[in-house]
Amino acid sequence: MKINNNQVKLFGETILQIPLKGKSNRLRVRLVHLLNTHLENVINKETNLLFEEYAIRDNDGNKLFHDIEQTQPQIKEEFYLEIDELMSEYLHIEMNENNKDMLLNICNVLLDDKCPIELSGELALFYDQWCEECESVIEFYNKQNESE
Repeated sequence: MKINNNQVKLFGETILQIPLKGKSNRLRVRLVHLLNTHLENVINKETNLLFEEYAIRDNDGNKLFHDIEQTQPQIKEEFYLEIDELMSEYLHIEMNENNKDMLLNICNVLLDDKCPIELSGELALFYDQWCEECESVIEFYNKQNESE
């Protein structure tokens, strides 16, 4: 399963809105933990590295300012291209036996017609993408079960 980096936080926040109990809740929390770990250890760290890399410094190496908007247009453009590239990458959640219950659980919840998430605007578009990913996850595990 893959989630676009620019949707990782929203995906986690969205699935936390779904009322779940017991095992379904535990599996959801496991997935949210995985999402948050990626957000902290990859997205946020790499974003901070880019801020450091593109910071304007004095002769002693001290930052002259922290606001990328105040920098030279060429540097600002390069910075935003790097950020866009980072955010267009994906978190890949391996579809293996260890993740099977977690992925199938949240996918079945998201694909359920009774899923109580209110959708509008950008969230509705993202939700559609997440559902397509979930359909692929279910198809993958169904094929795996057929071959066993």
